[in-house]
Amino acid sequence: MTSASLKIAKWLLDVILPSKVKDDILGDLEEEYSHYMATDVGKANCWLWHQVLLTCSRYLFISTRLLIALAVCVTLCVLALFYTALAFLSYADTPLVYGKSYWLSGSANMLFFEAAFWHFAAEAIDGRFGIDFLIDFRAVLYTVLMFTLLQVIDKKYPLSVAQFIAVSIAFILLPHICLFFYFQMYNLVLHQTGPYIALMWLSTMYLLPICSYRLVSKLHEHARQYGM
Repeated sequence: MTSASLKIAKWLLDVILPSKVKDDILGDLEEEYSHYMATDVGKANCWLWHQVLLTCSRYLFISTRLLIALAVCVTLCVLALFYTALAFLSYADTPLVYGKSYWLSGSANMLFFEAAFWHFAAEAIDGRFGIDFLIDFRAVLYTVLMFTLLQVIDKKYPLSVAQFIAVSIAFILLPHICLFFYFQMYNLVLHQTGPYIALMWLSTMYLLPICSYRLVSKLHEHARQYGM
């Protein structure tokens, strides 16, 4: 069975490596990793990530690949951040934090500056909370509509990489902006804010990876077009 570390490493290299060397490098990496796994799992994982970092460093000096790596890193960091925030919203028992005014003002992202949030992150990272709290059909509908619209715009008016990033960011931020003004217009009580905050964060979690994947595809197309 393929380990989680190997799956993540292969996915990262698949994004960063040029097509002409990708298959050979991934094949050699998996073969060597399997050899180390047979004797020492800890040593195998250390060797794996050492090789991944070395390999990536050789190909990240091309501007296109730097952008791809940046897109992947930003996506992973934002997903981890919002996963933790949603787990906090669903399971944390910290009355002092929930008494803060930002929950009622539409500025729930201020949670990220709370020490209690970062203490809770260790519990969230180990995956003990499952994924049930990550399901929201309104966020799914928003994601489908916005990504379809993005694809239509890109097809009708072919977007440059910079334009694609700008439009994607606008669509990702739109729920945050709209719900901020919604909170300003209506005097909600604390128990009413949770579903709106979840919608705001989940729409980001759903849409960002899809937009990032499409961005990486555009960057690969750009690299092939100009022989990079």
